[in-house]
Amino acid sequence: MFFQRKRKENSPAYRLEQAKKLSGAHLHYVTEKTEDDELVLGKGGCVALNGGELIVLCADQIVYRGSARETEISDLLSGNGVVLRGADSETGRERTLILHFSYHRK
Repeated sequence: MFFQRKRKENSPAYRLEQAKKLSGAHLHYVTEKTEDDELVLGKGGCVALNGGELIVLCADQIVYRGSARETEISDLLSGNGVVLRGADSETGRERTLILHFSYHRK
């Protein structure tokens, strides 16, 4: 109880575990945080994990595709979404996305 091993949050295994928990989540909308502001990328979508790749879909379009082992996932304080940080394999650049769930996850 007192001497449990602390999980390594930067390890690829931990990131893959977080992606598995996120897979199948229904999204209300997705925004991308840029240096200046936040842009709404789409409304109504889902998150999928396919062969080690984390895929975010909105309005039947892929808005993010990246390695689940390299994508950082952190919960919003409100509990109704997550922040994704990672390299997008389609655009080749580092992105920060905020995924808002269509319901509160337990």
